[in-house]
Amino acid sequence: MRRDEPPIGLSISSTECCRVRNISETYHFQRRRCNVPSRYPSPKFSPACGRHRVLTSTGFTIRVPHSPRNNAKATWSMGISWDVITGHTNALFEGVSDADIQDVQNYLQSKSELASHPLLLPMMVLELLNIFFIDHRRELERSLFVLEHQLGVTRGRRQTDVWDWDYELHRESTKHCNVIYTGLVYLERRLEFTIGLGQFMLDCLASFEDENLIAKPKQSTRMRETVINNFNFAKGQQHQTLCLQKRCQALTTVVRVLADRSDMTKS
Repeated sequence: MRRDEPPIGLSISSTECCRVRNISETYHFQRRRCNVPSRYPSPKFSPACGRHRVLTSTGFTIRVPHSPRNNAKATWSMGISWDVITGHTNALFEGVSDADIQDVQNYLQSKSELASHPLLLPMMVLELLNIFFIDHRRELERSLFVLEHQLGVTRGRRQTDVWDWDYELHRESTKHCNVIYTGLVYLERRLEFTIGLGQFMLDCLASFEDENLIAKPKQSTRMRETVINNFNFAKGQQHQTLCLQKRCQALTTVVRVLADRSDMTKS
């Protein structure tokens, strides 16, 4: 424990904790006043120089604007400070659940060789978001397929009783389709943040290379490959989400046409 740290068991404010850990003051602004997610929420990078204008530490503040899990409503906030000389990282990670903590522990254990890299924790956030969003997309895609199958627009379905549906069934199908479409739009916004975080990390890696901050070239190479893979994966997920949105819009049109034809037949 450092000299300026309070004794164990003594409660301190978030501001004091950040001061002790040398975490940027912008963390408090993002944590308290950036509750409304913007279209492209950007993380922050803040270098710090010593008396001789030599870079001594770097800092990051990241606030995920959407809850990463569907079954738990929480907003991740992270403040990071990395010491250039010692390679040590101080971080404050808020808004996590017990399941999140377990995932963080498993991730850090699997990436022990990158423990001294300043982008390890941002990389962890990027990878975990990609993993969570896979489950989100698959759940929505499964619901969309079930509705398509009921309407007889999927392959292998030759007969359907959709022509005999009454008004309530058509209404419920339209409502279900709208719920799926809303979830896909929400997922697209989440993926926009993930892509922006990946681009932010690529820019940081370029800055580190210009300043020669990373002493181990193999670490930089592996980190860059990991960031690029996750960045491209997030863009691929966004493309799949946009395709699902088009399928959902087409399905809404099918439901409306069937409802109109049913009304014409009854009249």
